[in-house]
Amino acid sequence: MISARNNEKNFEELCEVVGPPSRVMRWCCTVFKTGAITRKISAAFKNKTNILTFYGIRRSESASRDKYDRESDSPKIAKQTVVSPIIDWIDFDVWLYLLTEGIDFNEAYELGYSRVGCWCCPNNGSWSEFLAKVHMYDKYYKWRELLINFAVQTDKIEPEKYVDEGSWKARQGGNGLEMAQKSVISFEPCATEDSAFNYDLQKPISEELYELFKPFGYINKELGNKRLGEVYILDKMGRVVMILQGRIGTTKLKVNLKENKHSRRPFTADCGKKNSMPDNKISDVHELQSL
Repeated sequence: MISARNNEKNFEELCEVVGPPSRVMRWCCTVFKTGAITRKISAAFKNKTNILTFYGIRRSESASRDKYDRESDSPKIAKQTVVSPIIDWIDFDVWLYLLTEGIDFNEAYELGYSRVGCWCCPNNGSWSEFLAKVHMYDKYYKWRELLINFAVQTDKIEPEKYVDEGSWKARQGGNGLEMAQKSVISFEPCATEDSAFNYDLQKPISEELYELFKPFGYINKELGNKRLGEVYILDKMGRVVMILQGRIGTTKLKVNLKENKHSRRPFTADCGKKNSMPDNKISDVHELQSL
């Protein structure tokens, strides 16, 4: 069995630096899951151009997963084709199979959990939070204290209410965090393009930086001008939504957002238009570089 983990980062320490993950800013998945898996796959199958991966996800698990295909190319992990053989199973099918075949299952289900994942995930509901209080009392209140400290640091009016009502799960951007001022030495809009942003980074550009942009779409290093260090970000239809420009080893990065009328995110590329990168996306770029 091959396992993938990020031993270089500590979740709680990163929360204190860039803030806790939220439903729209799940940096934890990039750092501790897809990033680690991508590095492991690249090392273990470096001579392969494509690998086949089987997932156990099901459409009945959530509204977002209801839109998943049975077979697709992974939008986050390079050279990976994903197949989900039980995508149309419901809970009854899963439990019938497990109990009939005598297959072991995660003991957390016996504690009342309907789904098992990260216990402090911002996507968890009130029932999962209640169970965390019951079964992981000390860890739960340590996590709550971390969230309250974040709320105080970012000047929330009622920190405890902000945490207990779950408002932290919907946060966008890193305003108020010290790292938001340190992760990029300077940042300014491009003088000639309304939708382009120039960054002077603390760390030199590396292949690892490009991997962190996968939540925005597919990474394509073939379309761009290699001399300029261009990397294209494509949506599922192959349309360009973002162009990164910066040579490996340098600290100058240009991010150019492209207009996509069919996208739910209003990227704009034409000069003279006022619609540009949403504040939360700018902060995402800041936080990705700091990681």
